[in-house]
Amino acid sequence: MSNPLRRLKFLPWLPLFQVAALATGLTFVIEILLVEGTQIPSISQLLNILLQPPLGLFTVLAAAVGLGALATFILEHFFQKVVISTPVLWALILCVMVMLWARSLLQFPILFLAPDYTTLMGVLLGVFWQGQAYWRRY
Repeated sequence: MSNPLRRLKFLPWLPLFQVAALATGLTFVIEILLVEGTQIPSISQLLNILLQPPLGLFTVLAAAVGLGALATFILEHFFQKVVISTPVLWALILCVMVMLWARSLLQFPILFLAPDYTTLMGVLLGVFWQGQAYWRRY
């Protein structure tokens, strides 16, 4: 009987973790700049409005979609030796979530992207939205 998890060994894990680290690092820099920008009253008021309950969920979801799209963009343009297919996109989602989880363990400030269900759904939407040309490749 064949092992269905056998194909996992052949995915390009190292480049995918590099892409996830780069995308997560870039979004971390943006979050740090926003945290530092809260010392300016107008930016602080804007962030308070964006993070209020009705709009806060959409703001976090939009940030996660952006992270997923950024990760796919980096994979497409800077790691061209990786053959992108649907399993590679799923592995990219896993790598991005692992990087977000690792960042949360390091006690860095989290403004938008915590490793939770909303972020997972946003990353999933962003990766497959940006990578829709690769859906049918096996």
